Amino acid sequence: MLKKTMLIAVSSLVLLTACKQETKKSATAEQIKQEIVKNNSLNKSTIYYFHGNKRCQTCQKIEAYTQEVFDNEFRDTLDMKLINLDAPENRHFIEKYNLYSRSVVLAKAENGQEVDFRNLDKVWVKAGDKQDFQNYITTEVKSFLFN
Repeated sequence: MLKKTMLIAVSSLVLLTACKQETKKSATAEQIKQEIVKNNSLNKSTIYYFHGNKRCQTCQKIEAYTQEVFDNEFRDTLDMKLINLDAPENRHFIEKYNLYSRSVVLAKAENGQEVDFRNLDKVWVKAGDKQDFQNYITTEVKSFLFN
C-alpha cells in the first residue's frame, strides 16, 4: 500500500512538473510571437490618404482606388491610415509632408521611426483612369518602400 501511495505521489509530481514546464514553453513561445509582431510593426510603413471634411468626387475616387490597391496588394506589409486634415490635431501633417492639396503619401519606417516619405503628387492627374491610377500607386509603393 505504501509503495502504491508513493508511486502515485511521484507520478503526480512528475505530471505537475511537466505541466509547469509546458506552460513556461507556451509563455515563451507567446512572448516570442509578440516580439515578432512588435518588431514587424516597428518596420511597417504606411500609406496615408489625407482628406478634408468635404470630399469631391475625385477625392472619393482617390481614396477608393488607393484603398483597393492596399487591400489587394499591401495589406500584409503596410498600414493604411485615413487622416482628416481639417481636424486641428492633424494640421501638422501639412507641413511635415509639404501638402498643398489632398494627397496620398508613403511613409517608410525602420525601427519604429519614420525615415523617409514620398508625396504621390500624380494622383490627381491619374484619378480619371482607375487602372492607370492603381498601376501608379503599386509602382510607387514597390519602388519607394521595397527597393
